[in-house]
Amino acid sequence: MASDIFADRLVDIVVTGTLVRLDFANIDPLEKEKHNQPSLAFSRRLVMPIEGFLAMSDSLSKMIAIMIEKGTIVSRNDANLST
Repeated sequence: MASDIFADRLVDIVVTGTLVRLDFANIDPLEKEKHNQPSLAFSRRLVMPIEGFLAMSDSLSKMIAIMIEKGTIVSRNDANLST
């Protein structure tokens, strides 16, 4: 049975040979950065072949376009035009 993995942020992407390593982090409410902001703590690493990473990137681009079309999010270009 698969379990869900939660991450607040993708913090690093490293390509080594034919593998892509994606490092994720979670907000650590107990550790504070400057200006009393919560810090990020490394939580998980996902390692996948470049082909899988490129397929994921294509899927993410399509999902972002759908969310912009539905108004779920605003594209950065549109946000910059309104300022």
